Amino acid sequence: MWNLKVFFIAIVLSAISVTDIFAYVEAVAGSFGSDVAPIKVEPQVAVVCDLRNPLHPQYMDSTGKWVSDLENKSYCLKDKIEILDFCRKVYRGRNITNIVEAPRSVKIDNWCKLGHRKCKTTQSVKPYRCLGAFQSEALLVPEQCVFDHVHNASRCWSYDEWNATAATACSARDLKLRSFAILLPCGVDLFSGVEFVCCPRAATLDDVSPPKPSPTPDPYLTHYNPKKERDDFLDAEQRLEERHRERVTKIMKDWSELEDRYQDLHSTDAKGAEEFKHKMTNRFQKLVKSMEDEDVMEKRQLSAVHQQRVLAAINEKKRDAMTCYTDALNENPANTHRIQKCLEKLLRALHKDRHHSISHFRHLLNINPSQAQREKDATIQHLNDIERLTNQSLQMLDRFPDIQAKVVPLMKDYLLALRSKDDTPSPLLMTSRTSEEDVLDSFKAEIVAKQAEKERQRQADKARKEDERRRDERKKMESKNKKQNQLDSSAEDTVKDDSSAKLDMTTSTASPKPNKAMGDKMKPKMIKEEIVKKDKMKEKKAKEDLPPYVDAQAVQHMQERPKVAHAQNHQIAHNEAGFSVRHESGHRENRSVYFTLAFAGVALLAAMVVGLVLLKRRHARSPHQQGFIEVDQTVTPEERHVANMQINGYENPTYKYFEAKE
Repeated sequence: MWNLKVFFIAIVLSAISVTDIFAYVEAVAGSFGSDVAPIKVEPQVAVVCDLRNPLHPQYMDSTGKWVSDLENKSYCLKDKIEILDFCRKVYRGRNITNIVEAPRSVKIDNWCKLGHRKCKTTQSVKPYRCLGAFQSEALLVPEQCVFDHVHNASRCWSYDEWNATAATACSARDLKLRSFAILLPCGVDLFSGVEFVCCPRAATLDDVSPPKPSPTPDPYLTHYNPKKERDDFLDAEQRLEERHRERVTKIMKDWSELEDRYQDLHSTDAKGAEEFKHKMTNRFQKLVKSMEDEDVMEKRQLSAVHQQRVLAAINEKKRDAMTCYTDALNENPANTHRIQKCLEKLLRALHKDRHHSISHFRHLLNINPSQAQREKDATIQHLNDIERLTNQSLQMLDRFPDIQAKVVPLMKDYLLALRSKDDTPSPLLMTSRTSEEDVLDSFKAEIVAKQAEKERQRQADKARKEDERRRDERKKMESKNKKQNQLDSSAEDTVKDDSSAKLDMTTSTASPKPNKAMGDKMKPKMIKEEIVKKDKMKEKKAKEDLPPYVDAQAVQHMQERPKVAHAQNHQIAHNEAGFSVRHESGHRENRSVYFTLAFAGVALLAAMVVGLVLLKRRHARSPHQQGFIEVDQTVTPEERHVANMQINGYENPTYKYFEAKE
């Protein structure tokens, strides 16, 4: 009996302890769970249309579980508007504006049949994502894959149609569609573009290992700040350039290491070194090409995301401005000032859209004319839509004649001021598709003219540099030829002098002694004629010996070396007394110069004497050159003044009068 009581008490205590342990564990779990951030779940709904076994639609709750909506009596939601309303109903706290079908089917359990409380059915369906404000998805681009996008504002297609478009674009490149995401919405489950990633169908892995991309995508692709979109985009481009530069640096370093390895191998095994070089060259060519393709792909992805976000921001501004304008028109009584402000806001948003479209088209004309030509029709259609919406917004004032009379003239001037910045026609003229096409063609012609001008300038610079190069080469050749000619002239002079010396030596040894009687009979006139004749013959022979390319300037500076008189044995060289006549004439000329200078000196001296005499006489006549005159100090100032005047030759008329009277 005692043992039974003890056993019962032990069971009770153990039960109490187990209960406390479970409570403690739950408390600890609760404390840890309070610190863990809740999982972010994307709003989704799932609908199955089965007429035989109707099922309640389901939605995903905040914990990520599928829950059946038993309150909804409409079991088959085929219309897109109905699915959008269902999203707004089950997610009341969210701003749901659109829906899109998921790319893959999902297996969902616990479907509840209509009119039954038991939920045991399992179905595989493609759920619908409930979208809020537009946010582009960040698609990961694996190695050897390509990112691209297709945007056409004139096409408002469903999810499946854009999926087929992306698959077709990949197939055109002999690639396979890997992933895609829709772009800007233009209606309920309708969109105006798609971005996608294409990969090779059968990836062949060789020894080429391209640079590994960063493990995480760029922050620009995962974070969106509308107020800093432009700055974030420029920062993303800068980061991309830095990563590309780092990859290029790494490749160059690896190539340098392989080059050193090739040099070491070439000293021991030349054939193996050449094979190694050929293999490494092919490897690095593929590596560089892969890196360049990856860089182009990343730049294209950044540009596409930036374009999406800019268009999304513009559409958001247009939507807010249209809401403000319609609310102002629906007020009772209507507020003219508020209507005017809201209409200005709408016109600014529409002008911003038009300005961005034109700027984007111009940008494409500069960097990718073929892409601009492909998007030309879509751009024209988009500009026409903006024009139509602008004129319709002004026509909405027709039901308020008084307000229309006040506001419309102001809005016309406002539109003209906005359009003057772009130099495009006013929308009030109801521009047609042809006029918009003319505007875009004018931009194209302007770009083509600028490119032609740049090409002409480039060709002119190239021709100018070529002319400068040829001119420098010509100057160098002329300088070189001039130096060569001078060297040739010097060599020719040396050879000629040597030949003349040899000729003189031969003449002195071979010629007989002159007859003394003949020498006595020779007259000075004959000697002079013989000398002149000899000089002419030497000059003629020197001219014949000169090469044809010797410059005239070099010939002018050529001087014959004077010959030594005792090296010649004929009388002509020793009879130079005839030249004494020149010395005498020179003495006579010098004597006449001396006489002229002496006569000029005497004349100059006489002139100086005469001048001094005349100057002395003039000074003698001057009255204030006579010295000092004593003046009585007791006289009055008037008398002293009169005395000074008299000294200078003044005579008082009164004195003359009395002197004449006497």
